[in-house]
Amino acid sequence: MYVDLRALPSLPDARQQAAFDREFRELNALPTIDYARVNKLKRDFLLLSFRAHGRELLRSQAYATFAGPHAQWLPAYAAFSALRDKFATPDFHRWPQHAEYDAEAVAATFAPGTAERETYDFYCYVQYLLHYTTQRSHSTRTAEWGGAQG
Repeated sequence: MYVDLRALPSLPDARQQAAFDREFRELNALPTIDYARVNKLKRDFLLLSFRAHGRELLRSQAYATFAGPHAQWLPAYAAFSALRDKFATPDFHRWPQHAEYDAEAVAATFAPGTAERETYDFYCYVQYLLHYTTQRSHSTRTAEWGGAQG
């Protein structure tokens, strides 16, 4: 996961935030990257971040500005990711439901108020954060380099 967690708001629970900060420092101090631990820690942090801040963000104008131009792929991606988690495999041929993409059926499965909606929204939240943090990183690098580079 390429999300820059430093760009996100802190968790509301200061003890949880401190525990994550400690583990991130520990992982950053390792001589080699422990990808499995980093990915698990990032996912755990992102899930708590989503539960604390995600609903508000998904209702924001910033999210709407992001989601609009990505409407052709974002719902399908979020649905695929949620179904991959639910059925514990990315091999959609092995899924008991939605093995063939049907936009209406997927929309009904992930409609607001359904049990599956939280996971769907989580993946929309993560995609927004990826967009936001990479745009932020690009803008910072461009400014550091003195503007657009040709």
